[in-house]
Amino acid sequence: MTPSFNLIDSSFIPCRMGDGSACDLSLAEILRDAHEIRDIVGDTPVVTLTVFRLLLAALHRIFGPRSRKAWSDMWACGRFDASVLDNYWSMWHSRFDILDNTHPFYQTAALETKAPLPASALFEELASNSNTTLFDHTVNCPPMQISPKRAALGLIARQAYSPGLGVSPRCRIGTREIAQSNRKDSPLARGQTVLCRGNSLFETLLLNLPHYECTEDDLPIWERAQPEDVMSRTQPSGRVDLYTWQSRRLRLIYTVDAAGGVSVYGLHYAQGRELHKDEIDPMKPYRRNDKKGWVTFSLSHKRALWRDSSAIFAMSSDAERPVPALNWVARAVADGTVPMAARCALDVFGVAYQPRKPTSVLLWRHERVPLPMAYLSDKDLVKSLEMAMDKADRLARSLFDVAHALAELLISPNGKNVNPKRFDSIRGRLHSQMETAFWSDLEVPFRSLLVKLAESEEERDRHLAYWVKDVLCNRARSAFEHAVKSIDQTARQLRALVRARRVLNSKLKQMVKPFEEVQDAQQA
Repeated sequence: MTPSFNLIDSSFIPCRMGDGSACDLSLAEILRDAHEIRDIVGDTPVVTLTVFRLLLAALHRIFGPRSRKAWSDMWACGRFDASVLDNYWSMWHSRFDILDNTHPFYQTAALETKAPLPASALFEELASNSNTTLFDHTVNCPPMQISPKRAALGLIARQAYSPGLGVSPRCRIGTREIAQSNRKDSPLARGQTVLCRGNSLFETLLLNLPHYECTEDDLPIWERAQPEDVMSRTQPSGRVDLYTWQSRRLRLIYTVDAAGGVSVYGLHYAQGRELHKDEIDPMKPYRRNDKKGWVTFSLSHKRALWRDSSAIFAMSSDAERPVPALNWVARAVADGTVPMAARCALDVFGVAYQPRKPTSVLLWRHERVPLPMAYLSDKDLVKSLEMAMDKADRLARSLFDVAHALAELLISPNGKNVNPKRFDSIRGRLHSQMETAFWSDLEVPFRSLLVKLAESEEERDRHLAYWVKDVLCNRARSAFEHAVKSIDQTARQLRALVRARRVLNSKLKQMVKPFEEVQDAQQA
């Protein structure tokens, strides 16, 4: 009997239900019961986001929505139409089997390479071949064996999140030889990706399902009779084509035991469809660069994603390049479909790579910040949040000046005979410790500020004053003390610390002064 693992019927998506319990669901189950599901909880942010993207592609294809009224009707209904879903799954059922020989889901049928990779190559967090053993110490021999359920998640994630560079091997599809060049980035490999989060999976999916006009050629990969026909196209035919982009040619290698159990132990792996470098992804925020044009928000291991919140909020009404989902939700709030008091959040996903090693994953992040709906329409509110973050950035830069002054005083109080290498080392260490402590202490109070600014327009100035005078200044002082606690307490070092504190207090006084003047004027 031919083995089968069809994603429409087989449970493989890890979910958190409304009552807090965890379970795995199939594609049919997760959309049918989306209103009863709280969230998708993949083992990694990469898996979580790419499953969302797959579901959005299917929903766009099934429901559109082709008008605001169609979207509003779905929102009011509170659940997806099960009969419409069932009809679609029945029509394309055979295309969702990852073990099928003719149309294996998210794979290239009849693909062969001379040196197949171990199954661990489906996952960025697992070591395979010469990959850096950053997260684990998986070895190739004996090969790691994984279940079809896990392989399905790996296939979905790998097509959307694969870094480029590195030579792709020649491959054969049936009798056709295909020459390969260097591997290219998958659509989500670089930059940040955002997702509006509702109170249930149904709300989350619908909030990220803006208006969509179906075109004849904008098809998900499973609806194409010959997926290879579009492999040479670098421009997507539309949103659904992009969301199901096949950036790699893959083919699972598996064994079947006597009881019929399937174990995946390897895969054929080669470069797939290349995405044009200037293509704009609707799930990513972009900023204009004078030299490079539109560039994505980058992700650094030194910078938390929440620090870009104000810039992302502003893109709901950006005249040039709005984030479609944020813009759509803003309009839904404006026309009363979604209440202004709705409790939503903004999820931000991203992968950071090691410096000068663009294919070596350093870390990934999935952060969530509150999304008061007022930020999507009130430009003055967004400016207030931007001001708050600007003050934090300025104070963080001031810490460099403090570290510079302290390093200079520790090495040479009179400024003479300074060893440049020793000076750079001490200054770099002090600044790194101050900056890390400063930003790590700000995330929780920032979330509180984000909500309070949206609650009352009359109280915004007071909240900003508190943010600067009490939060930022206190965190800066704490960061300074954290960095200097290991310095020897000799008379020379103590004098250096006293003078460095004066530098810090001078910086803080300059920052606080405008807010004290406003406060005095209000009291007068």
